[in-house]
Amino acid sequence: MFAMQIIVTQPRKIAAQELAGRVAFEYAAGNQHHAKQAGVVGFHVGGHRAFNEHTCRIKYMTEAVLLNEMLNGADLGR
Repeated sequence: MFAMQIIVTQPRKIAAQELAGRVAFEYAAGNQHHAKQAGVVGFHVGGHRAFNEHTCRIKYMTEAVLLNEMLNGADLGR
């Protein structure tokens, strides 16, 4: 079974990073250490990627990064 990813776009880099951090924190029920270990939430802004391809299920990114992935033929069906 192939797990799907949720992509959330934000217009600004800082918004994507901050929201990813907050959602990871909430997902881990307030345990910051668990939030980083779980790797379920990540972000990709500009040249900075902070997610694990295998465990990330919610990925925050800027609109420009999503457009680049679409233009480069990324598999958006995942």
